Amino acid sequence: MRGIVTFFLAASLRVFSGEPSEVALEFLRGFDGKLSKTEISSSLAISPFCGPKKRTRILELWEARASWKQKGNFSFLPLREKVDSDLSAVLIGATSPNGPDVSMVISLGVVKKEGGWRVAPVEGSFENTGLGFEADLKSRVRDLENWMALERTSEMTILLRSEMEKFRKKMEGAVSSEDLAANDAKQAMKEFLNAAEAGKTDAMIVWQGFLERESLPERNWEMNLKATRKGMVNQDKQRVWRLLTSQKVMKVIIPNGKNEREAHAEDLLNFNPESVEREVEFLVGFLSSFEIEGERLNPIRFRLNKTDKGWRVSLPAFFAYADQESRAFRTAKNDESDWKDRELVKKMFQVFEEQNQVVRAKNPEALLKAIVQDLKTQNLDSFLQSHYREEEKAVKEGEKPADGGGDLLQRNINGRRGNPFDDRRAGRYILAVKWWGFSLKFADPVSAKVVKLYRHEKIALGVLSFSGSGENWKPKYKQVWMRQDASGWMILPGIVSPMVGTYPEESFEGFRALSEQFVKDEVKMEEEFFADVLKIVGREDPNGKAASEPQAIALVKEWRRIAREEDMMAFLRVSAVRRLPAKPTSLLRDLGFVRKGAASAMSPDQIIGSKAVGRFRGVSMMIDHGGGVDRACPLVLVVPTKTSHCVLVDVELPLETNKGIRLLNDERLDGLAKEVAKEDLASIEELREWHQKVSRPVWDKWKSEQADKE
Repeated sequence: MRGIVTFFLAASLRVFSGEPSEVALEFLRGFDGKLSKTEISSSLAISPFCGPKKRTRILELWEARASWKQKGNFSFLPLREKVDSDLSAVLIGATSPNGPDVSMVISLGVVKKEGGWRVAPVEGSFENTGLGFEADLKSRVRDLENWMALERTSEMTILLRSEMEKFRKKMEGAVSSEDLAANDAKQAMKEFLNAAEAGKTDAMIVWQGFLERESLPERNWEMNLKATRKGMVNQDKQRVWRLLTSQKVMKVIIPNGKNEREAHAEDLLNFNPESVEREVEFLVGFLSSFEIEGERLNPIRFRLNKTDKGWRVSLPAFFAYADQESRAFRTAKNDESDWKDRELVKKMFQVFEEQNQVVRAKNPEALLKAIVQDLKTQNLDSFLQSHYREEEKAVKEGEKPADGGGDLLQRNINGRRGNPFDDRRAGRYILAVKWWGFSLKFADPVSAKVVKLYRHEKIALGVLSFSGSGENWKPKYKQVWMRQDASGWMILPGIVSPMVGTYPEESFEGFRALSEQFVKDEVKMEEEFFADVLKIVGREDPNGKAASEPQAIALVKEWRRIAREEDMMAFLRVSAVRRLPAKPTSLLRDLGFVRKGAASAMSPDQIIGSKAVGRFRGVSMMIDHGGGVDRACPLVLVVPTKTSHCVLVDVELPLETNKGIRLLNDERLDGLAKEVAKEDLASIEELREWHQKVSRPVWDKWKSEQADKE
């Protein structure tokens, strides 16, 4: 605590010049990084008699204000000022590009001391300034504080109105005026969902009626705006906005999911015809490959209000409270939910089939090609159109559904099932969307390609390969089950095997035989992948020459960038080995860790220097390999290949910061002595010693700086 007192009292006084408003503005604007903690505290007109606890609290509040300013990207402008001799009250407007609702008016007392003005330490008052207790002085202070409180309210109204007008002009181009004015509530709902998938945040805000807020029912606009901005970049605490933004989610508007009061309006004593025209509800079904609070199938009701400028969407609590804590989110969500919707939502699959025609292919090859194209464009609807469908059949009471699809759905709250056909159909779509979501999760969908096709009469099994990224360097294989009927070839829902009931019973043995063949071939496919890897990685050329310093440094920087941003194959193309391994499993694993470290780095790489010995050029570096909390100093060797220069990745000699690393480096050199020529070994040993010499002071300095911070 003594250190804090010294911090305030010993800080060199930094008094701004100029009038009170200018001083207040310069102080607030200094939060962009120009003012240090010492400067912030010394710029305040704080009393020398203010106790250490209060001083600590005051500094914490201003640090919080600095954080608020930076996070919201706030800018400041002077609004009003009242001067009474050596005291002044100032009102400053704070505005942000995040919208008018976060705008605010900051009231500050400003005191003239030692020939200059300084900001009072507590917003809206002159507390802890040490002005004294004279009656006249207390009266002056009280008048200024009352003025700040009263005028701040009126200035806030004016500021919000002004910022709202600016916001309106900015948002006007987000959605075309024709679309906004359309007299079709369902089309407005579609546009809202399309904007979410397309990542159009401004359009989402406009469709919520932010620009017509005066003519809409009362809402928490600030919370809705914050939830929308965070949700559209998938930063909401509850992680439910994924349902709106993800292209891995099936979304269907259920027409007969409107508010029941419209259907039974004649039974309501207080029925107002205008209410039907001015407000409607739609039930939207969301089917995802991931679970939201244990569910993949989520029914959510949206209320739309008619304004003079068109239909606007009221954000459901499910999304509006998505950035709140769990208890508040669940309470708000449950208040809006209707358990009947859990059965009604299964109609979304019937609606989808009514709105989207069946698509069939001429042969399995054409069908697989279409699937790859759908994955590349992330067109889930097109993918689902190629799936198996069946004509609705009557199911007798007590009869078990043929495909068991209902078992994929949880029972409703009463433990009863609805229409068995809806359950079976839902089960098929659940499997199809799971397959879709898992496939897109594996890798960049652009990398999907057909690697195998097995066929037996009217059934087929296709195998897609997805190239991984990060540490997932091995390709992932996904099976596609297909069958032919009179209309053509279709996809059968299923992850490992096709769903029961979607194919004739006599085809079962054929499907099993195809599956067994794939299991056998999968081992060969992995071996073929390793063979391709060995074709890509560079081979050190013993007759080449060392790279120049600019060439080597540029290569190492690019090598690190690729490790951080691109896939394993791209990383291998700028890498080289001394000799090709029989199976590059360990090489790929080690490079996976290099890529993971590069991706998690929070500080830029530092090039310490470079040196050429023989045909090797060593580049000494210090890198962040611990997510910002640790550093390492690797020696990166650049070697010639037949076509260019690459980074040698099977020799590792980092800075020896402890005895264990030194012993490990000794073992590595002992191993190299058995594999490389004497002159090459001597070159590598020389570079090892050079690297220890030049990198050690840099690492020691960083370590010392970390100790000082602690």
